[in-house]
Amino acid sequence: MKLQYICFSLLILALVLFLLPQVTFVSAADTTAPSAVSDLAASNSTTSSIDIAWTAPGDDENSGTATAYDVRYSTSNINNENKWNSATQATGEPTPSVAGSSESMTVSGLSAETEYFFAIKTSDEVPNESDLSNVASETTTSTVEGDANWNQQKFWFRDDDGDEIAATGFGAEDVNQNTNIINVTPGTNFRLRFAIKLTQADGGISPQLEFKEGTDCTTGSWTMITSASSVFNLQLSPNFIDAAATTQRLVGGPDFIAGQILESTNPAGLLSLLKNESTEYEWSLKVSPDTPLATTYSFRITDSGAALNTYDQCPSLITQLPPTPPAPPPTVGGGWGGRPTTVIFSGRAFPGAKILVVDKPVVDAARTVSQKIVSQDDGSFQTSFVDIMQSRHSFGLIIKDKEGRISQTKFFTIDIFANDLVVKDIVISPTVDFASRLVTRGDNATIIGYASPESSVSLEIDGIIKKEVKAEKDGSYRAEIATGEFDFGNHQVRAKQIISKENRESDFSPTNTLVVSRLVLPKTDLSGDGKVNIKDWSMFLFQWASKDMTKKKIIDFNEDGKVDISDFSIFIRNIRKI
Repeated sequence: MKLQYICFSLLILALVLFLLPQVTFVSAADTTAPSAVSDLAASNSTTSSIDIAWTAPGDDENSGTATAYDVRYSTSNINNENKWNSATQATGEPTPSVAGSSESMTVSGLSAETEYFFAIKTSDEVPNESDLSNVASETTTSTVEGDANWNQQKFWFRDDDGDEIAATGFGAEDVNQNTNIINVTPGTNFRLRFAIKLTQADGGISPQLEFKEGTDCTTGSWTMITSASSVFNLQLSPNFIDAAATTQRLVGGPDFIAGQILESTNPAGLLSLLKNESTEYEWSLKVSPDTPLATTYSFRITDSGAALNTYDQCPSLITQLPPTPPAPPPTVGGGWGGRPTTVIFSGRAFPGAKILVVDKPVVDAARTVSQKIVSQDDGSFQTSFVDIMQSRHSFGLIIKDKEGRISQTKFFTIDIFANDLVVKDIVISPTVDFASRLVTRGDNATIIGYASPESSVSLEIDGIIKKEVKAEKDGSYRAEIATGEFDFGNHQVRAKQIISKENRESDFSPTNTLVVSRLVLPKTDLSGDGKVNIKDWSMFLFQWASKDMTKKKIIDFNEDGKVDISDFSIFIRNIRKI
């Protein structure tokens, strides 16, 4: 009997051990479904696709992260469960992000000239399924479209008193966009910005700035503005680098492609846009000193001389009489001053630098009074000039290094009533540039420029001193900065130089912008929007078909001096699947 009991106990134990791994221990049931999407929207239709966007709900109503989306579309309104069940299920829905995030996708394979309705449901891991979302609709475009239509939409007269973002509206009035200006004195520097929009079809443009006397942007004889053109000239600016990218100042919305802000280039290089995209261009300009007074001039953008299709806005300015000059002060003998005097500037820059001195006295417009190339090995310079009449003057020192980069422009406003004027011990700030302005996070950013030979160059990024390097004997410097800790996006870089043995240092240079990208090869981001997708593919094909090698070199990704299948392969490896 005892043996039977033992055998029975062992049998029960074996049965328990066999069944234990198959037992599922169930926690409290999850019965809360995600909330229904309420802001589904459709936009950006083409002949065969429509973009949709919405705000992510959560795992439990609007909390947490859901598991999956089910997007469906139909040519009839999806306003009940029967219509939902018969609708076509889309493919390629994104994986849900945390509640409150922006979600989007492109629904492709659609028919042209057809209205489509879209709806979405969200499910969690159980799965609990949300209620039906609101319904969004959009109509695909026609397969027959017109040619690309370019429109000069907006403009803005600005002072040259800041970088591409910080510059203010023109004059004491700080004028707003689409506001013409008057009483502009000959010799005045200003900047003019345009917004351009493309509709109807994809296309490319080489923006060229032109002017004419009179109003109306569609008629008359127009003149391209150059550094030597009459009435208006391209003007070097201390506040930005020529051909730097523009941001959105005049237009809003997602369909923006960066243009350029320019000081010595006109026309700009070729820019490719997709239908319904817009861009902005800005030029630094000067009214020539001999420009007629009380005269109206208008400005417009063309495509390398070919008028745009539409000019919604046509900016103009009116010149006016300069201010009446003050009387000169009396001399010691009771007469009036007016004897020419001598002005001398000296200090430290960098070998091979070009120093331009501009004089703008009260009674006249600005003029160049001295140009000099620094020949001293230590970067020392001295420039002087005579025949400066005794009055109040504003002198500007514009310094470029031997590779054309502009350093900080220094200004001196002086009343000259002495025999001579000497300003010495000026220390010019270094120039700042990059081996590549776009860098992948984790790679080193290479900062380059010129300073006084063997001086210490202190580099500041986003307000924090990151590195100090020593300039070479020729004044050049190079610094490698690790970007692993940097956020994605723009970072402001500037520098100053310290000449220890003379116990002197410069001011900080103007800032330059470094872009830290998510991309492995940032230069394949042709549209500059931080990703490589169908926009860049369209721009790549446009450049690939171009016969102009100066414009085509933008897609020479391996920098071997030619555009061929190697560059095509590089681009294909970097394009994002959509």
